[in-house]
Amino acid sequence: MHKIFHAAALLILVVLEVMAQSSAPQVADGRTGPLALASERSRTNLLVGSLNVANFYDSNSLLDNENRLGDFTWSIQPQLTLLGTHRHLRWSFGYSPTITVDQRLPVRDLFAHNLGLDFQYQATRRLTVRLRDSLRVETHLLDRLNPQPFIPEFSVLDRPNDSVLTPIARRIYQEAGLDLDYLVGPRTIVGISGSFFQNRFRSLPGPTAVDESLVDSRSEGARAFYSHRFSRRHSAGAMYQFQSLSFKQGEAGARIHTIFYIHSVALTPTQSLSLFLGPEFSHIQDQILVTFDLGFLVAQFKVKTSNAIHSLSGGATYEWQGKRTALRASWVRRISDGAGLFGASRLQSGSGELRRQLARRWTARLGLGYGSTSALGLVSSSAAYRTLSATGSISYTLGEHLSMDFHYARLHQINSSTLPSILIGDHDQFSVSLTYQFARPLGR
Repeated sequence: MHKIFHAAALLILVVLEVMAQSSAPQVADGRTGPLALASERSRTNLLVGSLNVANFYDSNSLLDNENRLGDFTWSIQPQLTLLGTHRHLRWSFGYSPTITVDQRLPVRDLFAHNLGLDFQYQATRRLTVRLRDSLRVETHLLDRLNPQPFIPEFSVLDRPNDSVLTPIARRIYQEAGLDLDYLVGPRTIVGISGSFFQNRFRSLPGPTAVDESLVDSRSEGARAFYSHRFSRRHSAGAMYQFQSLSFKQGEAGARIHTIFYIHSVALTPTQSLSLFLGPEFSHIQDQILVTFDLGFLVAQFKVKTSNAIHSLSGGATYEWQGKRTALRASWVRRISDGAGLFGASRLQSGSGELRRQLARRWTARLGLGYGSTSALGLVSSSAAYRTLSATGSISYTLGEHLSMDFHYARLHQINSSTLPSILIGDHDQFSVSLTYQFARPLGR
């Protein structure tokens, strides 16, 4: 009887712990995880390596519809990833350089780099700490269209503006985040986080090099939230976010305060919907160069200006992860950087991605994207770019370590301002790649 009593008490404690964990609220702060199929096993304590060789064709490599130039590119991309789990710690680290060789644009015969790390530590039963960092050096549009799986996912409220296709340039992009989540009770969670990103552009040598007109940007932000699970499916709360944007033109920048109502719904065990909506208060600083030409004397003065904008910010994320199908759709409206074309901007962005395992060896992926960037501040609000994209790919597993991918993308950019028409471009892109991958256990 004594043993039965202890066994029953232990069982009750386990059930209560599982119920407490299952009742932990979801947080609608725009964070997403990797889009994986339920049939794909999660891997850990592994050294994963791969080598990808691809041939890529772009029908408009100079982003100029009036002078379209088709270009073939060969790329060689090795990749090394470490995945580990130890007690309360989960971590990943990955690095992948890319060598590109262009047939008609030798200016892009350069190296690109991808570096990512992600540490998640459960300090106590209630406190979880997560640190993420990523660095990307891009020299080709192909670098942006092929995100690496080891690059950690960031919230749609923290990501930079990637909705504009800029001219050929070296783009150096870094993003980092620190999150602290604390489970106050079985149904309540609070948290704080900090985020950082910077976008820098550097000219490439040669006659096709872009000039110094692209705008560098930098962002620091902080966020705090409270979320409570009111029922088996619904969690709701509030979130405050602060973001400071700065640009390379001296005193140009923006400070944004946003208060969100957040709501998460577990539609089914495999489907979830997250919403966040609230007022956005921003103070935008800029400067103009005033020139006086008196014939015998030319004088220039910098005049600082400021503008306060009140608007509505928000977004939504829907996810469905099934055994053979995974779907994600997201939408966000907020103030962000100008993607290298100007300073503070109004960003509206939407995307959808579908993965489907067609057969044992065949996997398909479809994607849709929309982005609208409208300049704020001194630049006329009519200065805007809109980008539409559609992508599709099919992967075929040739063997245990070898696979082949076929990829197509259609990109369309619309300029509704008087900014240079060279930034209006349509792309048809095709690629065929062959990948060899291996995995080795760590510590053995």
